[in-house]
Amino acid sequence: MLFYIPIYQEHQRLIADYPLEDLTPRLAYERSNSFRPTLSNNSLALNAISPLQSSGLDANQLESLDQKFFHAAYRNGDNRLVWTRERALRSLSKIHTGFVADFIEQPGFGRSRMPTRLVRERDVTLSVPERIPQPPPAPAQPGSADEPPDKSVQSAHAVDQNKHAKQSSDDRVSDSPAEFHLEQIVDFVPVESLGVFDQDNKVRGFQSHAFREMPGDLKPQTDQFRWKLEQLELVSMLKHEVPVAYVSKNLPAMDELKEAPTRPLDAFEEQAITTLLKGEEIVINTGYNQQRMVGSIRAVSKCMKCHAVVGGALLGAFTYRFYRDPLLPVPVRPKKTL
Repeated sequence: MLFYIPIYQEHQRLIADYPLEDLTPRLAYERSNSFRPTLSNNSLALNAISPLQSSGLDANQLESLDQKFFHAAYRNGDNRLVWTRERALRSLSKIHTGFVADFIEQPGFGRSRMPTRLVRERDVTLSVPERIPQPPPAPAQPGSADEPPDKSVQSAHAVDQNKHAKQSSDDRVSDSPAEFHLEQIVDFVPVESLGVFDQDNKVRGFQSHAFREMPGDLKPQTDQFRWKLEQLELVSMLKHEVPVAYVSKNLPAMDELKEAPTRPLDAFEEQAITTLLKGEEIVINTGYNQQRMVGSIRAVSKCMKCHAVVGGALLGAFTYRFYRDPLLPVPVRPKKTL
């Protein structure tokens, strides 16, 4: 019996360390913002389309969305961690009045009456995501007038950028833009970070959304080059009067973005959001040495326990900028003859 007391005390401490949390105040803006404002005075009006009431997806598409998310989440993550943590958090939700009381309440005799399913710290603890800086900017285009920066002097932020960029190894290459985008959603919102809910819709063990890894590269199978990520920003759909993008020197992390400045969407992003609201998943625009992409972040079944939206609702989007690697040289314009 004495052997169980330290473990039991650890279990009790974890109940205090992982209290039930009501997320309603965090998301109160979703309940008050039940309309869909226009993006701008010069673009297609979207006030007839509400992401709170309509997702633009039919029942089959909603089921497919759920399946794709959870398939990717369990494929990329540690399945054992997901199930162990969920079970442990549910055990913490049981009412415990003390070791002796719990011992008395257990059926059986002697050692068999020891409290079962005592939770250890290793079962519930997740590492805190470190802030990951935005990727390094694209290098100067070959043949351009732009001189490359002096590589002998780099800021601390630039050194940090390069360190994380190198961690994006060759084995993290996607050949499909849709697959690439889904991987970013799963990294931003891993299933194990969502915690578990009780009957009052309060959550235990929730960890704020944030990127855990630097995204890899996008390399179409038919091409001999790859698209390297230059910038990734989060588009907010519901918190502000018009959709805006958060501006940060780091990859999106919700705790940091609460105080972050925002910028208006550019023409491509506005048109892309219009398209996503009609049910599309990604919108791509490819230029000479640059590729733009906007991908939807939609509500799957787990999301709707917190967010006051319908299934498949457009909660936000990621807006990406890529550059071609290797870059194509600047086109040589023929000289005009007199």
